[in-house]
Amino acid sequence: MPRTRPIIEKKTEINFWSIAVGLIAWLGFILLASFLSFFASIDSHVSDHAVMTLRDVSKGISQLMETKIEGQWTTLAPVAKFAESEEDLLQSEPLRLIMGSMKTTSQFSTVFVANEEGIAVNNEGLELDISDRYYFKKAMQGYQNISSLLKSRVTEEEVFIFAHPIRDASGVRGALCAAIRVEDLQNLIDHSIFDGLGYVYIIAGNGDIVVRSVPDEHPIKDVNIITFLTREDTESSITAQQLTHDMITRQQGYFTFVGNGDLQNAYYEPLDVNDWYVLCGVPMKHIRAQSTELFWIALKLCLGILVALAPGVLAFWFRERNRKIDLIKRNKELKWNEERFRIVTSLSNSIIFEADFERNTIVYPNGFKSRMGYEPVTEGFPYSVVEAGHVHPDDAQAFIDLHTKIPPFTEKLVGEFRFLGKGNEYIWHRIEEVLLLDDNGKAIKSVGRALDIDDEKKAIQLLEARTQIDSGSGLYNKLAMEVYIRKFLEECRHGRHAMIVLDIDDFKKINDTKGHVYGDQVIADLAAILKNQFRA
Repeated sequence: MPRTRPIIEKKTEINFWSIAVGLIAWLGFILLASFLSFFASIDSHVSDHAVMTLRDVSKGISQLMETKIEGQWTTLAPVAKFAESEEDLLQSEPLRLIMGSMKTTSQFSTVFVANEEGIAVNNEGLELDISDRYYFKKAMQGYQNISSLLKSRVTEEEVFIFAHPIRDASGVRGALCAAIRVEDLQNLIDHSIFDGLGYVYIIAGNGDIVVRSVPDEHPIKDVNIITFLTREDTESSITAQQLTHDMITRQQGYFTFVGNGDLQNAYYEPLDVNDWYVLCGVPMKHIRAQSTELFWIALKLCLGILVALAPGVLAFWFRERNRKIDLIKRNKELKWNEERFRIVTSLSNSIIFEADFERNTIVYPNGFKSRMGYEPVTEGFPYSVVEAGHVHPDDAQAFIDLHTKIPPFTEKLVGEFRFLGKGNEYIWHRIEEVLLLDDNGKAIKSVGRALDIDDEKKAIQLLEARTQIDSGSGLYNKLAMEVYIRKFLEECRHGRHAMIVLDIDDFKKINDTKGHVYGDQVIADLAAILKNQFRA
């Protein structure tokens, strides 16, 4: 017995340390494998985050560009409507004055009107022939369109042409056209994406780069992205053939390529203008920089667990401590993002809202009361908004119809209405809403904005009024009177009507003996007498 006891103790000692070393090695292996798996997951998350971020930014820029371009068409539409009533498009002085005003009040550098033969005259009276231009031919087919990049025959600048058809009872009789410089179209692009390190291209269907944003360095040096991808020294995850196919079929997608010595992430999204595309990109190093702090937190966590492997309680405490720190930081970041959203929306000229068509509610995340001067109605939408008098009576039914008679699978709502503002005055707003649909295509929610366009509306109304008033007498001119008389007769077809025609005897004698200035004053005085004697 005395000889066997030490042997038993020795075996017990060896078994204990073997098990301890084995457990430590096993736990170390598990931690190392978990560590590598965690970092692999982080890399995957960064890549997924890059795709989702670029997709959302591209879609947002695409929608913003479409909205801004739609604003240019909105500027042209009333002038084209006025031109329809002009007998001679090229000789109309009122039309030329309106085109001159458009040049100073819009982003258009030149405005011109063309007859059906393609002979055009611009706002300065300069005549030119555009019959060979594709945008003119397209407009004469009844389509409003934007040209490809052209060199202006007047200024030699590189421009894009917005062409709007002018119609009459027999069809298209001309086109109203307006040129916008490349740099002015560039200004429509949001240059602030990814803290100014991102870049945006507008690309035509053939791959030509139509417009590019203006960061310090662009990774695509060629003027055509298809040519860029076919170069032997271009490293890309997509082929030129695949991108061409996607653009023909109006698909969207993500790819990477090497440019400026760095891996670039890019996302392409179809633009609802011509066959154009929006391509949005950002260097991978910028996206990875956003997750660098997360890498360091994970590294500290793993090192702490390895150091505290023996005292399990300390390891658990360290993990919980880091989890709480990370949670507090995420909460702070979330609050900061919310505050940043609040600041951005408060500086914006828009009111952001979210409507729920199933619950008939609407909420406003930014300062509705500070902008409009009263508390919003949130229940019973849209009827309660009308009943509260927040919508102009003339616009009430259209406002209700817009939100209650939504066709299935409608993706977007747009309308212009007058809403009650400060001082009990109605202010024109343009409503733009993106709809959330259920499986049957029924609209269940919407997120949108109400943009103040009161100044724009009043400017257009003033412009329309100026075309109807005779500058000498202050009365309606012949064209306006003819329109109003025809409208009155059409609306009161079965009533009795009277029309007084006044003739000034020997008015030519007044002009011949007293001069035209004196004659103009006589007309103005007679107009004042008529205004005092008749209700208007």
